[in-house]
Amino acid sequence: MKVVDNILYADEGKTLRRKEDKFMVGESIYLGFTNYIGGKRVDPPHQDTPEDFEEVSPEDLYNERKKLYPETVEKYIRELYSLSDELAIQRQREEKPEAFLNYFNFCEDCKRRAKEYLQL
Repeated sequence: MKVVDNILYADEGKTLRRKEDKFMVGESIYLGFTNYIGGKRVDPPHQDTPEDFEEVSPEDLYNERKKLYPETVEKYIRELYSLSDELAIQRQREEKPEAFLNYFNFCEDCKRRAKEYLQL
């Protein structure tokens, strides 16, 4: 990173991100006053400094999103099935194959949605 005329620039191939709220800034940012951080008003306004930001590569971002995949899938599954529901369906897999198939297809759709949401 480098600062020129109070503008912070990321190194080539990297993006700037605010450390506190993970807000993606882009390739550069003017180091002025910030009124909102993480969607919350800051009073008095915060004076941005180079230390407030970090550089991230596309690979870093991909790996971070990949780590979120399991919990994102589970969050989507919980929209319809509790853990108890899942265990019951698994236990009764042979007795209620149609219910299991519906559950299985829903889980596959949750995995697809998570990949789409996380851009994996």
